[in-house]
Amino acid sequence: MCVVPQWLAANQQTQQPYSYLIETVRQRDTQINTLKERLSSLQDEVSSLREERTALQQVNNNMAAGLERLLNHREVRIKTMLFLFNVNV
Repeated sequence: MCVVPQWLAANQQTQQPYSYLIETVRQRDTQINTLKERLSSLQDEVSSLREERTALQQVNNNMAAGLERLLNHREVRIKTMLFLFNVNV
């Protein structure tokens, strides 16, 4: 009868490290999956931000072009007014 409890004790001692390893691997797998999901989310966010940046750059370029046209138009008007003023004087 002493052999069975010793065998159970020995079996439990060998099972504990095995169970620990299994649990550690499961925890690592969970961490890896969580990090993969986070990476995917961050990649999606970077992609979205790049698209937004491109759109904002286009708006900026359009505004700069419009401002340039307005300044050129204003310069032409001033020159025309000065010319007409000089002709009339």
